[in-house]
Amino acid sequence: MKNPLSRRRFLRTMLTTAGCALPGVTVARAATLRLAKVIVHYQDHPKGHDMCGMCRFFLPAVGHSNGMMMQGLKPTGTMAMGHCVKVAGRISPMGYCVLFTPRLDK
Repeated sequence: MKNPLSRRRFLRTMLTTAGCALPGVTVARAATLRLAKVIVHYQDHPKGHDMCGMCRFFLPAVGHSNGMMMQGLKPTGTMAMGHCVKVAGRISPMGYCVLFTPRLDK
């Protein structure tokens, strides 16, 4: 049985493929492109205790704290959608994808 595909190998393959498939896009430029949600199996709900709001790649909406959930503060209304360094589009702090990496600032 083969080893499962690691995140690092998956990203390297995707970025290399993107660099080769798009004319005029260098590997360095491909590294700054964001992946589609479907590629990283994004879902708008957490996987256990893992969620985008606790991921090192999550960028909260302007005026919202990235540590909001961990401090036990409840925002008014719905939680603001943010963005991700790695994934394209708006990202829910309660979402999850296979690129989840816990923040180290706990």
